[in-house]
Amino acid sequence: MSKKIFSVALLKIGDNPFKLNTFSSIKNSEVDNLEINNKIQHNKIIKKEIISSRFITIYFEEGGTTPRPEVVYNRKTQNDENNPRSVDQIERDLQTFVLIDTFTQKIFISDFRKKKTLEDWLSKKTKKTVLIKNIIDKESFLNEIQGINTIYLSAVPNLFSSMGILGDELTSDYHNYGVGIKHIGVKISFEENNLPDILRNRVLDFFRQVENNSINKLAVSGRYDEKFERIFNAEGIIDKIEIEIRPLISGLLKDREVFDILIEKIK
Repeated sequence: MSKKIFSVALLKIGDNPFKLNTFSSIKNSEVDNLEINNKIQHNKIIKKEIISSRFITIYFEEGGTTPRPEVVYNRKTQNDENNPRSVDQIERDLQTFVLIDTFTQKIFISDFRKKKTLEDWLSKKTKKTVLIKNIIDKESFLNEIQGINTIYLSAVPNLFSSMGILGDELTSDYHNYGVGIKHIGVKISFEENNLPDILRNRVLDFFRQVENNSINKLAVSGRYDEKFERIFNAEGIIDKIEIEIRPLISGLLKDREVFDILIEKIK
């Protein structure tokens, strides 16, 4: 089985709550090619489907002519050999899954790094302003999670010693590496907890350190409920939901199966 993690955020389209017909301009199936010098360099297929008169699924499968290594490794012969794929063939091996819930006005995205691209694409299709927004604000974060899983932070070395996170031997003489250290990153994992006051106060202190630029990066992962994990980081606060699915022999995932499993977990 393979795990697939979706980021969850609020979807705002125009000034009013969106409905199924908001997405009527998106075709059930379309092909988008990128041409350079009259030659197709990138191929993308897009599929849309409505499920249970509530969900809109949008599936992107894409790939380009490059990179195409000249040599591939044959695991059967355990030798290198010439790549059998010609320069005119494109492998669509990049998959992006998007689920939109008209009941909760939420969007589920398999790759949150494509948030801006998806906003622009949906805006172009619906001819309305599209925003993918955080579900809650920072002030509500600690009030809604049930416990802290991990904290990751990056800061200047002397800040770690002043906060008591690292021992003096790791932070007091940080020029002993032959070059100065700009930042130190630490990941702290916690046992199962109900967010004791001392931990809550420490996280609040980290939030303040971010605001005055003392901490370079901060990510706090908390247990929200049995379905969702809530994440605070520089991009804001988003929920995460994880599904398990068996990949195809190719290593890719069957799009309808992904959406069916995700919908079943959401309901």
